[in-house]
Amino acid sequence: MKSAAMMVVLVTLLYYVPFSIGQHPTIVQLVKRNDQFKLLALALEAAGVTEANEMKGPYTLFAPNDAAFAKVPVSVVERLSDPKNVEELFRVLSYHVVVGRALTAAQLQAMSSPTRLKTLADDFLTVAVRNNQVKINNATVVAKDLQASNGIIHTIDSVLMPPATSG
Repeated sequence: MKSAAMMVVLVTLLYYVPFSIGQHPTIVQLVKRNDQFKLLALALEAAGVTEANEMKGPYTLFAPNDAAFAKVPVSVVERLSDPKNVEELFRVLSYHVVVGRALTAAQLQAMSSPTRLKTLADDFLTVAVRNNQVKINNATVVAKDLQASNGIIHTIDSVLMPPATSG
């Protein structure tokens, strides 16, 4: 009984201590802990993306919030939810990730408009500034600069579909 209690204390310390000494959680950890990303967290899990296999980065994640997932057509959700289509789901999720750069909102805002950014899915996103709002393809950045140890997260209001997966 005492060893079980000690194990709980040890696990708790290992979980919380890095945050108390100024280290940021990883992108996957932030997504899993943030209530606006419940559906994104489920999609990452279904695609096999976990903290254990998350790479060092740096990355920029354009993270669709739960309201963004609600806009996706039911037929697309059903297709991407089917375990036999896990590679397609992974490709859609990878399309939201820019590899090798942790781009802040100020950097995105300062880009010449439009600018193409290569994604983990080996396709390109277009960044444009319209009416002082940063657009990623047709999605709008609605929250910005959530810092992670391996990159940065910007919340967007739509799920991005790679060109070959549009529907």
